Amino acid sequence: GRRRSSGGGGRAKKKDHTSLGALLGVVAVAALAAGYFAMQDGDAPSAFAQGIDLEGQGRYEEAEALFASVPAGDPMYADAQEHLESVRGQLKGLRNQKSNKRANLVYELIKSVEKNYVSRGGSGHEHPDYAANTRYMLKRCQEFLDEYPGHDRESEIKTIMFRYSEVASLSKPPTAADVQAEINLRVFGAKPGFRQVLTTIDEFEAAHPDQASTARQFRDEMQARNVRFWNDTKAEMEGRGYLTPGAEKWQQVANDCQRYLEHVEGLPGLTPVTEAKTLLDKALAGG
Repeated sequence: GRRRSSGGGGRAKKKDHTSLGALLGVVAVAALAAGYFAMQDGDAPSAFAQGIDLEGQGRYEEAEALFASVPAGDPMYADAQEHLESVRGQLKGLRNQKSNKRANLVYELIKSVEKNYVSRGGSGHEHPDYAANTRYMLKRCQEFLDEYPGHDRESEIKTIMFRYSEVASLSKPPTAADVQAEINLRVFGAKPGFRQVLTTIDEFEAAHPDQASTARQFRDEMQARNVRFWNDTKAEMEGRGYLTPGAEKWQQVANDCQRYLEHVEGLPGLTPVTEAKTLLDKALAGG
């Protein structure tokens, strides 16, 4: 075929490209302007989009806050409210799951105490700590009823409390044996109940002012267990390799140090181990 001439046709083609580029430029500027004014108008579209993204990631609490921030007069408001209801439903479901899991753990603990420290194969009445251990079990039963009202196991827990009501009573102040039993049975594991035991010691001291020295001994024992709790926490970090020189896992170290401090900080009678605070500061600084 013949080659086209490059005269007027070439110039016309160049002009078309120039017009297209100008048009795209105008569209881009308009889009930027629209985005700018949307940002100025409460940033609702941005909040809604971020909420959708966080909802998809399962970060429901953050998504809830964003959907709730969309103002009533905004065009996105109806959609935001629909998603807000959805994420709140998800959050309620998750909270119920966690609550049921905690309730089951407390129930299993109550049954374990009954089996291993109260019943003792029918010979429990002969054990010197029978009444004190029973009182501790009744306290955990009462905590269960207070924290999980209407739970499926409520009737069973009430039956346990009735069965042992003549052995121990929560309406009477704790004896020294009651306090010791609670220390032995509550202050252990990853979530020791320091606060609850310290409250029991206070109740004991108020009811028995002549036994102030015994109350001091209990507080000293609690401090010793606090130190043991820290040593166990640190040993666990070392066992998992979090503190391996040159390969420290500072985020995990910070989490474990914070967990320890949350259990003991601010409780009268307990002094957090200085090493824990020092290590936490180091971990937060990245070493």
